[in-house]
Amino acid sequence: MPGNAQIHHIGHVRPNPAWRIQAHGHPFHELIAPVRGTLHVHIGGHTQSFGPGALLLYPPGVHHEEWSDPDALESYFVAFRYSGLRSDRLLVAEDPDGRIRQIIRWLFQDQQSLPARLEQTGPAFLEVILAHFRRRHAPPESEWVRRVRDHIRRQRHLAIGLDDLAR
Repeated sequence: MPGNAQIHHIGHVRPNPAWRIQAHGHPFHELIAPVRGTLHVHIGGHTQSFGPGALLLYPPGVHHEEWSDPDALESYFVAFRYSGLRSDRLLVAEDPDGRIRQIIRWLFQDQQSLPARLEQTGPAFLEVILAHFRRRHAPPESEWVRRVRDHIRRQRHLAIGLDDLAR
């Protein structure tokens, strides 16, 4: 469903293990693409963790809190308005080959060095990103799966066997 894409800002969160944003919401959509470390999100009474390969899409007005883990989150984000996208909750999609992360990096670089080009090409790239997001969007994982993934991330320096995960 095409919409009227309008980019407001593209940003880069540089690695910082102390990075944290208190609970907030925005009057626009925000797409976040972690490229390193883990992004922890507290939303709707639950905490979820996302690493490289995840894409997070916050609709306007959804309150959330975010923070980095000790591995120092690095991410790119796009703040935008898009009339063709309606949701009242966090949406998550996968970007396993990093294509969307790369497009967002390019947009960020263009914003820094060629702002006029971003005004021309940005909405078309945003349409591509959102089309990919719709194809890759998955239903939220269960609390059980989320807990197992969090355990694996916390214990990744240890040898974890199937029996350990079952416990």
